[in-house]
Amino acid sequence: MELRADDEAEDEIVIRGIEYELLLEGSAWPHIVSPHISDQFIENELLFAEGEYLDEGLLAETERNLLATGQFASVRIELDSVSRFASKVVIILEPQPRILPQLHLATGGDEESFGLGLTLRDASSGGTRLGALASDRSENDIGANLNLDLALHRFLGTPLSIAGQLDWNDARRDINALAAKPLYSSYDGFAYGLKVEVSDGFEFVYPLPDSVQRVDQSRLRGAAWFSSALRKDDRFIITALLLLDDVESDRAELRRALDNSGRFLLGFSSLAQEFGSAVTLDETASGRVPIGAWGTAVLGRAFPLASAGEKLFYAGGQVQLSALLGEAYLFGSLAAGSGFQDSEARYTHLSFRGLGHFRLSSSLLLAARLRQQTSWNWDAFRDLLLDSDAGLRGYTANALRGDNRIIASVEARLRPGWRLAGFDLAMALFYDAGAIWDQERQLADIRVHKALGAGLRLHHGFFGGNNVFRVDAAYNFDRSEIGQIVLSTSHPFPLFGSHDFEVPQFFGEQIDRE
Repeated sequence: MELRADDEAEDEIVIRGIEYELLLEGSAWPHIVSPHISDQFIENELLFAEGEYLDEGLLAETERNLLATGQFASVRIELDSVSRFASKVVIILEPQPRILPQLHLATGGDEESFGLGLTLRDASSGGTRLGALASDRSENDIGANLNLDLALHRFLGTPLSIAGQLDWNDARRDINALAAKPLYSSYDGFAYGLKVEVSDGFEFVYPLPDSVQRVDQSRLRGAAWFSSALRKDDRFIITALLLLDDVESDRAELRRALDNSGRFLLGFSSLAQEFGSAVTLDETASGRVPIGAWGTAVLGRAFPLASAGEKLFYAGGQVQLSALLGEAYLFGSLAAGSGFQDSEARYTHLSFRGLGHFRLSSSLLLAARLRQQTSWNWDAFRDLLLDSDAGLRGYTANALRGDNRIIASVEARLRPGWRLAGFDLAMALFYDAGAIWDQERQLADIRVHKALGAGLRLHHGFFGGNNVFRVDAAYNFDRSEIGQIVLSTSHPFPLFGSHDFEVPQFFGEQIDRE
């Protein structure tokens, strides 16, 4: 990055000094917070240096990279003016506890999940995080469930990051492993990765409301990709991806799109973004918000790996837009794609995801989200669910299923500043509405399901960061009754989207397993 300046330019701010501040005072767990984080550990993630011209985008990307190490609950970069043309950069970091106990609690849709977990962090190397969660799940009579999560940031001092996850229960075993070098900054020229997914056991199928079938199925999937990024501003990224999929199942009618097939995809992407500043009710301070646009075009070919595999051409695309307009924020993502075989369209898909909010005052915010997924010419198994987990609070888990889905939610979130026993109290009023249907259904026959309710939010920073415990009660208009109380440790949907780099994909192949 050749931006070093020995002489101060008239219209540029030069960095004159870099300082680090670790926020250790006031921690609920001072004896297990990581105060030993070295300057070198922080400097490994910096995208700027003393004497260079100030770049707001690189400050925001540095915040993102420091958070990605998994060692910090929050990161904030501030500027301290030294002169008219020079500023000192102050990096304020709140370390995560080295040992973090976790209480898992989730109810909703007449299902419950309870568990205990532990997360271990170590910053002596590039950044290591190991998490374990043991829980008991009532959904589909799963019972005892073990989840292990490992992340190695900048493995052995290299740009490579490694991640692995194990999810194990009596019904199914899932193992995911990833080794990847991401695009660390807007100056980074290339990225690459390798991902392997192994699944063995039972898949859950919901042929009728309140019924579930277990289908024995095993899947092995591997993907490798390489990306080359050109230009700093309005980046242009070319990505080549190879994916191989091997599936064994005892039910041929449950074949998914491109099972036992390979695919080669080329992605041509463009990213243009800057960073604005926003304060929300769910954040303790201002944060840099990425705003701009992301677009990608995907071309590819699927080829059979076995007699049951498929051969077709594929074309798709995705566009994302976001804007910060005073106290309002908007984000939208539109994706579409289709395969082509013997001049006929197959696996045609269109989806949209939207987020938005408007800050009415320092304590009141209106938020909304919309999600739509629609497919045509999809002659393979496809199963989506509409329930409390999907965002329709007060409705039974897995009872409403179909090929296509749309769901919308509107919330009024109030955070008046009241405190009780260490919690910051907040309230919410919400309205959820959604529909789900099969491809052969006419739009005029689609039923809209609705829920209206209120909730309590208990915000706390006991373990660093800004955490929440959520309680929601929703009136189910289908049954004319209040559904099961929703208990969760997360918000129902985020307030902001992001324009993150994504490898090319076959749009619409995801299904809801539970």
